Amino acid sequence: ESWAERTRKGGACGGGHVRFLEPIVRGGIPGAVALEEDASVRRAPPHDVADWLLPEDAEIVMLSQRALTDEPSVDPEFPAYGPVRGGAGTEGYLISLEGARKLLRVLMPLRNPLDFQMYSHFRSLQSTAGISDYWRLARNPEAFDLALNSYRIIPSMVEHAGDSSAIGNSRHPRAHFFCRVLLGLNFDDPAGDHAARRYG
Repeated sequence: ESWAERTRKGGACGGGHVRFLEPIVRGGIPGAVALEEDASVRRAPPHDVADWLLPEDAEIVMLSQRALTDEPSVDPEFPAYGPVRGGAGTEGYLISLEGARKLLRVLMPLRNPLDFQMYSHFRSLQSTAGISDYWRLARNPEAFDLALNSYRIIPSMVEHAGDSSAIGNSRHPRAHFFCRVLLGLNFDDPAGDHAARRYG
């Protein structure tokens, strides 16, 4: 797959999220759930928004285990929440109206892979000692100080579809750099299968 084709897919993914967020803001919709085409739902979401038991300040809640958080040592009552501490992926998330307003500003213009530009504007990552300076690299300069109150649901509700995913495993070329710097992952493989290898 060519560099141009990977870049096109990355841009199309970002554009899809913008098209999802715009009607939320225009219509004043209190909240909505985004699921990408390569999302696999492993647990049914609560039907009523009150049953989500959301943190009061939540603006975005990541639904996938690829968003990292502080996992509890014992199984929590569902649902539970932890601040996003890193990771990647946008295959599933719950967004509030205020979160959608902020995220539109964060993503326009989209200069970096969608997930890294998005996560770099999560307040919990901007304030985490030791890694916040690295996450500044992916921020949108035109919304540099904008931050979203971000959480991840525990246990996760959505999984990445896997190796056959056309989006997640055909990464934007710039994502390789962020994977190395922010996640310690290497997707470059001489065989061309993009298998992730964690640096150790």
